[in-house]
This record gives sequence, C-alpha cells and structure tokens, in this order.
Amino acid sequence: MSRTVRAVAGIPVPHLEIVLGAVAWVAGTLALPTGVGTVLMAAGLGVTGVLWVAVRRRHGLGARLDRALRTQVLRLGLGVLVALVALGVVLPLVGGGWGS
Repeated sequence: MSRTVRAVAGIPVPHLEIVLGAVAWVAGTLALPTGVGTVLMAAGLGVTGVLWVAVRRRHGLGARLDRALRTQVLRLGLGVLVALVALGVVLPLVGGGWGS
C-alpha cells in the first residue's frame, strides 16, 4: 500500500511526487540529443499525465491549505522557479555552457 507524501505541516500532498517526477523527466531529457530527448520527454510527460489522473481519482484534489500555508508554499515555488530561470540564463554565460 502506498503512502501519500505529507507536507511539513502534516497535510497530505498527493500530487507532489508527480510534479517532481515531471520536472525530473524534463531535466533528464535536456542532456540527450534533440530527437531522442524530445521523444523521451513526450513519453515521460504522457506517463506523468496518466499518473496525475490516477492520483486525482484516488485522492481528489488533496487537502485544502489554509491561507498562510498556501502563501508560503506559493512563495517557495516561485522562489525555486526564479532561481532555476536565473541559473538557466547565467550558466551558459559562464564557461561557454554545458554543450561546449
């Protein structure tokens, strides 16, 4: 029997692993050549969609977060997104990028 991932506050977050898996698929396929990477990314995102639907049928939308915790989670997510975009812009400028 699988267990639902819980946030720090003890609130169940059933979709968290699926979102992290989708991010891992995208990040992993960036290291592959264009054709193979695109096909593998499409397959991975397709599997992610199927898993999303399965978890949603089993758990619904999950627990509702109170306003303060929701704001904290959104700030954290936005901070991670900004950091990743900044790294994506800065890293190619340093040392000619990964592909060189």
